[in-house]
Amino acid sequence: MSSSYLLDPFVMTLLVEKGKSYLDVACGRGKWGYLIKTSHKHPNCIIGGDIDVQSIRYVKFHNVYDEVVVLDGRYLPFRDKS
Repeated sequence: MSSSYLLDPFVMTLLVEKGKSYLDVACGRGKWGYLIKTSHKHPNCIIGGDIDVQSIRYVKFHNVYDEVVVLDGRYLPFRDKS
């Protein structure tokens, strides 16, 4: 998802809570993961997922997420209510 940098601070106030875990589906190059990680609100765990293997390699190399998963956003590889 692409967004205006003017919108980012607003969205971040809605997203980030101390101790929460986050799943970034279609993480791309990890923009939202980076913003959450650097928000100074200490997220518990941030998982990035994308169907594009090059995006996965990029975010792994830059250590954006705690965990990275190759996934199709239509079929998430997680248990229900997890």
